[in-house]
Amino acid sequence: MPNLDQFESAFRATLRERFVYDDPCFASVILITDAEGTEFSEFDAAARQFLKVLDEEEPELRTRFSTLPQSDMRTMESMLLSLKNREPDLIVTHRRLGSTSPELPFSLGEHIDVLTQVAHPPVLLLPRPRQGKNAIPKNTDRVMAMTDHLAGDGRLVNAAARFTQTGGKLFLSHIEDGASFERFMDAISKIPAIDTEVARATLLERLLKEPRDFANEAGEAIAKGRGPESQISTVTLIATGHRLSEYRRLVSEHDVDLLVLNTKDREQVAMHGTAHSLAVELCDTPLLLL
Repeated sequence: MPNLDQFESAFRATLRERFVYDDPCFASVILITDAEGTEFSEFDAAARQFLKVLDEEEPELRTRFSTLPQSDMRTMESMLLSLKNREPDLIVTHRRLGSTSPELPFSLGEHIDVLTQVAHPPVLLLPRPRQGKNAIPKNTDRVMAMTDHLAGDGRLVNAAARFTQTGGKLFLSHIEDGASFERFMDAISKIPAIDTEVARATLLERLLKEPRDFANEAGEAIAKGRGPESQISTVTLIATGHRLSEYRRLVSEHDVDLLVLNTKDREQVAMHGTAHSLAVELCDTPLLLL
């Protein structure tokens, strides 16, 4: 029986979801803002500059930009209906859209909460426009894909690669929750039949091996898929720790222009924990919310 268990474990260790390169299309982009006058002009220009990467690989297929009229933003229902009728590939907006208190720093606003959960297209969330104080980066040469289950999350990695400009860096990051790991180790330490130190080393190695292998495989597939004329470099960041603090540190340390993360959760309507906390706290970092 032990030999059978060993064989099964060895076999299962080889089973994992493979990364498949895909180049997602964002040909139709709709801009949603409550900014007016000079603020609108500055925000519109900065957003288009930031998204030049979408036309980089296929310049003959220029991305089509449009703006949602203010009349379609009178109610949440009218805004969602207009988006449904237009069927954009990407929604571009800013924090605290439609907020009566635009100066509150640590808030997404109810419009954004609804958009990220109800609207089907990804939402590119930019810093709120402020006249003469545009915090939107000029380009996307440093993009980070963030997830707590990197292995198997091909959609997120492909989206992050699509928004990384030629010559830029794509950071593929995975933070294994340190508190959860220690809780499991505490339980294992109370089982006499299991060697705690061996379990700690082998379990941690296994937990980090799968996302690392997936990231390495993704880097090779992206390089092959994009071709020699539009190469980017991929950097793998795999670690354990407190997810929120670690991601805050990584975004700052690597001067990230765009953070790509999942916000929809199959088991709940609201944006899930770590993603929501990061979205609230990283006020000046553009976020692509999938």
